[in-house]
Amino acid sequence: MVEFTMKILYSDSSPEIEKLREKTNYAFSRALAKIIYYLFTLLCLAVIVLSPFSLLGFGTLYDVIPTVIGGLVGFFVTKIFYESFSVILDIGDATVANLSKTNTTNTSIDSSAFSSVVDELKKISEQNKEQAEALKKSIEELSEKAENTNTYLYHIYKK
Repeated sequence: MVEFTMKILYSDSSPEIEKLREKTNYAFSRALAKIIYYLFTLLCLAVIVLSPFSLLGFGTLYDVIPTVIGGLVGFFVTKIFYESFSVILDIGDATVANLSKTNTTNTSIDSSAFSSVVDELKKISEQNKEQAEALKKSIEELSEKAENTNTYLYHIYKK
């Protein structure tokens, strides 16, 4: 006797992944994905189970076979999409778990390196200030030259 189990519908994951999924940061996304997965799975199973009934009224065997194959392919595509989405969420959960582990460690800052960085930033700030003043001066000179040129061209145009 053949025993049919629903094991194919569930993800086969390692204990670490199962623990990660229990503490998920994406509970709504996981629940929505599971609902969509079960709806599409039920649709595919309904197509597979109900397709032979088309033989009773109006269909032929050549109509039933593509329908059954389509239902099976739809089920496997749905399963692959659901598993892929689960893996993406697992990666997100692992990243968040890893970030929370790394954020709890205390990092000490070497104050001498910090002061040298501040000094370097002050030097760069002074250089930027000098360059900004030089640019401002050159822009003013160019504006004056452009104004003189426009005045000259206007007098030529008027004559």
